[in-house]
Amino acid sequence: MAYPRLASVIGDPAEASSPDERAQNILDSLKYGFNQGFECGTPSVVAKHWGKVQILERWSPEDGAPPFERLTSALAGIMTFTELALVGIDGELGLLLGFEGADELERARLLLAPGIRIVPSSPPTVAFQHAVGVTHRPQGEVLDSSEQALGDTLIDRLDGIEGRWTLFIRCESVSMLDVLNTRYRLDALATEASSYVEMTSQVSETMTTRAVSHRWTRVQDWTGVIARLISQGMGVGLWTVDTWASSDDDITARLVAGALHTAIPSDQGRCYETLSFDDTKPGAPPPTSVLTSRDIGWLLAPPRSGKPGLAVRPAPPAGRRPCTSGARVSIGTYEGTNVAASIGVSDFEGHAFVTGTTGSGKSTTVHKLLADMWNQHRIPFLVLDPVKDDYSEVSAHFSGGLQVVRGADLHLNLLEAWPGENSRDHIARVASAFRGAFSMPSPTPYVVTQLFDRVAMLPSEGAGMSLFDVRDMVPSLISSLGYAPEQEANIRAALMTRLNLLLAPTRAHRFSWTDSSMVDRLFTQPTVVTLSDLADDEERSFVVLLLTLATWARARNRTVTRAVEHLLVLEEAHRILPEVNEHIADQESGSARQVSAAMLSAMMAEVRSYGEQIIVIDQSPSRVSSDVSRNTNLKIVHRIVHPEDQKQVAGVLGLSQDNSPLLGLLERGEAICTTRTEPSAQTISVSALPRRPFGVNAWTPSPPPTLWPCGCSRAETHFRAWRMADCAAPPMSLFLAGVFWGEGDGRKLRQYVYRELIAVADGSQAITDCLAWAGLRQLTTMRRMAGPASGPNSAESQLEAMYQVWEGRLPLTIHSADPILARMQGQGTAGGQERPSWEEQAIANALLSVEPRNGLKLLRGASWRSALPDLVDYLKGRKAFFEPLLGEGVIPFLANQVREAVVSSNLTPDVMDFLLARAGLLAQKTN
Repeated sequence: MAYPRLASVIGDPAEASSPDERAQNILDSLKYGFNQGFECGTPSVVAKHWGKVQILERWSPEDGAPPFERLTSALAGIMTFTELALVGIDGELGLLLGFEGADELERARLLLAPGIRIVPSSPPTVAFQHAVGVTHRPQGEVLDSSEQALGDTLIDRLDGIEGRWTLFIRCESVSMLDVLNTRYRLDALATEASSYVEMTSQVSETMTTRAVSHRWTRVQDWTGVIARLISQGMGVGLWTVDTWASSDDDITARLVAGALHTAIPSDQGRCYETLSFDDTKPGAPPPTSVLTSRDIGWLLAPPRSGKPGLAVRPAPPAGRRPCTSGARVSIGTYEGTNVAASIGVSDFEGHAFVTGTTGSGKSTTVHKLLADMWNQHRIPFLVLDPVKDDYSEVSAHFSGGLQVVRGADLHLNLLEAWPGENSRDHIARVASAFRGAFSMPSPTPYVVTQLFDRVAMLPSEGAGMSLFDVRDMVPSLISSLGYAPEQEANIRAALMTRLNLLLAPTRAHRFSWTDSSMVDRLFTQPTVVTLSDLADDEERSFVVLLLTLATWARARNRTVTRAVEHLLVLEEAHRILPEVNEHIADQESGSARQVSAAMLSAMMAEVRSYGEQIIVIDQSPSRVSSDVSRNTNLKIVHRIVHPEDQKQVAGVLGLSQDNSPLLGLLERGEAICTTRTEPSAQTISVSALPRRPFGVNAWTPSPPPTLWPCGCSRAETHFRAWRMADCAAPPMSLFLAGVFWGEGDGRKLRQYVYRELIAVADGSQAITDCLAWAGLRQLTTMRRMAGPASGPNSAESQLEAMYQVWEGRLPLTIHSADPILARMQGQGTAGGQERPSWEEQAIANALLSVEPRNGLKLLRGASWRSALPDLVDYLKGRKAFFEPLLGEGVIPFLANQVREAVVSSNLTPDVMDFLLARAGLLAQKTN
């Protein structure tokens, strides 16, 4: 038998033989509806599509309508039904929603999102051994309409009920025809009641009595309450609701049913009596209540705190405005829905900031964005990750794979200007990068600036120079600054320690390679530079700053055809873009953090117009320069737990400070974002990368070829030799002496030089050629700094010529080397000039550095005059030793040393003349 749904609020009064009996029957029907026999039907699941609530939004009466009031109000009146189930399984709660169609379930998800998250679920179990029907019947009395305080919610009451049980609720929206029919019946009952409320009887011919019927008065009041209930329901939503509590345990079923008593607070004086029916049987009338959407909302009000199986948190921002342009990237869905969330490519213009604690989903978000930017729009990117490698394992999701470069794979010459960049500007920026990466005591940072300025102001503007040359300039620069000895020693130690660290044989290739051509290959395809293999944090920062400078230079010289030409991704950005408290930092210290932050902030402000957009990534927004928040249009915020970070980011996202704790409740993969085109906050659920990878693994580019004249194929071996250039310079000075002046046994001289190099190499013959090249390069330092940058008189041209003599294994005489060194003729005393050439000065200085104490170093002592006879004997001995090797060339060779020793000792030329004459080192004049 089918029972009219809305009519259950009135029921079906039994026939009566008197007005009083009629009134009582109506009252019984209003109290029990169709369940006057204290029995009800059995529950059954009708809905075919179900979803389970994972997260409920936190709610209080001050927030307005509870979430399920909003849902039922939106669904009411469209001829639909929904089934809800609260299930308990061994102390864990579950809240399920079911609908006839999948589109209705999706509509509910949209209406409840993002505060409530619903995921697909199987239907609940309602076929238990025991079931209790429950109805909520409106009472005829109107109570005090003052607002009733909300006590424990239904979910709070159900929490802790052990065993397996289900509270099953079927809600069906009321049709207008049902409303009209029920109102008609209510009007009829109200009219009938009004005719019996006051009864007049004739006592005598002259006297009548008037009696008030309390039963009919109650009928009149009760029908008025129901009429107002229906009127209110037509405004906010009116539903017929069938309710069962079921379990295999009779007591458990009764406990669940008992939790429903007083679960709906009074509303405008209307209150409900909750009735339970233990006798359930098929065919009996269902336990039907008539409730408004507001009543249902209060019945299913979220608990104050989360329960096992049911999380509770504040509702995140509900904005949903996906990009509709063709140039966009997909990031996932709006939280709690299947609506695709996308970000326009143009939203990256003006940079992006991605933040969130470890494990919050930042990496997945960035992978998703970069994959779409490359795969769909062919926008390349460069990721600089100083700590880890989160990209290699997702290489297969990028068309053509990812180029992954480790710190050890980098090869560049940091003094070589990037293409299109002015050399002096480049060196100045490298100096800033050095200051920004390495913490140094004052005034060392300023000495660094002077050091690189000196390089930039050379005639060659640093062309052909390396960091080795810069290091070699440190002692003379510091000595010229006039600091006290102790301070001078401190500056030298601080600066040389850091330079020697960078020039260690295992590191030098990263900073002193022959060129920087490898860097150009980092910008044309998806590339990740991971520096996790570098142990030193400051070196990591220095490499990152150098590569950002390369990006900056490339952007300035780019032909811009679109707003986003290239992306630079800065992982762990606080390392190079830190927030610096200007009131605390010592302005005199040249703080590395200040320099680094200022440099990167200036870059962010400039490169945007060149199509270079930057994605800044960090775990803590407060550790990153505040310029990042100001100068980024796209912000994606994952879970943040620190209160100060929450407050800072809440302001950036446009959230109130009261809502800032919400940021600590975001789950992995959830994020709140604002974009350039949609500045209001939106909550998104980031999807995983698609399961259709391209199948290309990460690959590492082959290292650039070694172009050193020595032909060494192992960089570490070569730089080990280069590091010993000071030690190799004296033997190679003898080599050059043979080339410039040698007229003796050139083969024996060559063998002597070779043995000296073997001694420098500690017996290792494998690096002798490298040592020879390093020594020769050291001897051309002055030409490199003061001479032309190119042409036959340049340092590189001279070095090439000298090394050809060494490589050719030629005898070290002026005659055998003439064909190769023709370009050097006419230079220095060997070429008939009065002043020595740079190389001749270098020969003398290199040999003077290894002079014994009883040698020419005696000229630097206070008793140099008394030492002159001993020096004459010393020079005669040196002449006798080198004469077989150099022949007549021994005279200009030793004369060159004496000249430099006298000059460096600040003595007069007559001292030189005396020593040369007495030692027999004066050149014979020819007519």
